[in-house]
Amino acid sequence: MRTLRHLAAGLWLGAALAVSASAACAETATDRAVCTPSVVRLCPAEAMALDRDGAMRCLFRNIAKASRACQVVVASQSARASAAGRGAEARP
Repeated sequence: MRTLRHLAAGLWLGAALAVSASAACAETATDRAVCTPSVVRLCPAEAMALDRDGAMRCLFRNIAKASRACQVVVASQSARASAAGRGAEARP
């Protein structure tokens, strides 16, 4: 039963990530699929509470424990967000 709840929370969290992705840090369905198991494993309280922001903070705090594939996704998202921020600052 607990595994089923985690699966349901993970699926919902993935859907929430899809709906709330920003332009600066646009996630793909593949990105979400890669990181959802790590979020459910490392941040079960946030996943069960359907707390997207809390789950993201928790994932960043625990990134060293996340799967290697999720670490790569987070690093690439961070690099894209940084590049987008620098581009905005460079404009007059």
